[in-house]
Amino acid sequence: MRQYLGVLFMILFSLSCMGQQSTDKKISYGKAVNIAGRQRMLTQKLSKAYFFKLLGYDNFVIQEEIDSSVTRFLSQLDYLSNNFKGKNYTHHFKEIRREWKSFYRQLKRANDTTAARYIIEYNTSLLTHSNNIVREIESEYYQQKVFSRADSSRQIATENLIEIVDISGRQRMLAQRMCLYYLASKHFNNANDRYITHVKEVYEEFELSIIKLLESDFNNSKSRMHIAQLLFHWKGIKEEESNLFSKQFDIGDLYEITNNLTSVFEQITAIYQEIYETKVQ
Repeated sequence: MRQYLGVLFMILFSLSCMGQQSTDKKISYGKAVNIAGRQRMLTQKLSKAYFFKLLGYDNFVIQEEIDSSVTRFLSQLDYLSNNFKGKNYTHHFKEIRREWKSFYRQLKRANDTTAARYIIEYNTSLLTHSNNIVREIESEYYQQKVFSRADSSRQIATENLIEIVDISGRQRMLAQRMCLYYLASKHFNNANDRYITHVKEVYEEFELSIIKLLESDFNNSKSRMHIAQLLFHWKGIKEEESNLFSKQFDIGDLYEITNNLTSVFEQITAIYQEIYETKVQ
């Protein structure tokens, strides 16, 4: 009997903690996954802009893109760290801030090959730590669902929506990463080009994810309209696939198209987040 009461107490305590956590948190899980996912994209956007400048496109517009991305990355990092506490979060946020110091130091070194090598080699580390925040938020969300007494069909719907928000948000990052590694391949111009190999890998993941989103049951008229815009922009790369992989694609065009893809996926991800919010109300 005493053992039973002990187990019952632990369950009630866990439910109480979850309830308190939900009350204290000022941000929904859908919004959190969207914002944390955007952090992944910003690490790639900053790296891409650096290489674009390195290749001779050094102008006010590119510098403004870097400055605004830096500001947004840091403000969102503060926002997330203020809303998500706990040992795992603290560790991941600490790693991001540590990586960021070195990354930003190199980012400020203009037209520097050493800095370029650092950025292309270590941008993935900053990206990975940022992605760990997304995974931690999703893990907390699913753990919270274990204790939830919500209707099972509604629960499954919101769980699938969290995944869709993440996949759509990840596409923003992949568009930027595709351009980043293409620019790196043009700058370093290696015979055995591992950067183009990675461009191909990102290209394939990007296309497979588009198909998954096209087939999503959560699409509505707004998301379908933006997906149509997305396919129009994607066609500009897909029809020039051979030029992309042979490094004949115009870098200015690729820069513009991948920014357009990211912008459209920003809108699509926001729509999926809105749908999530209506499901959990």
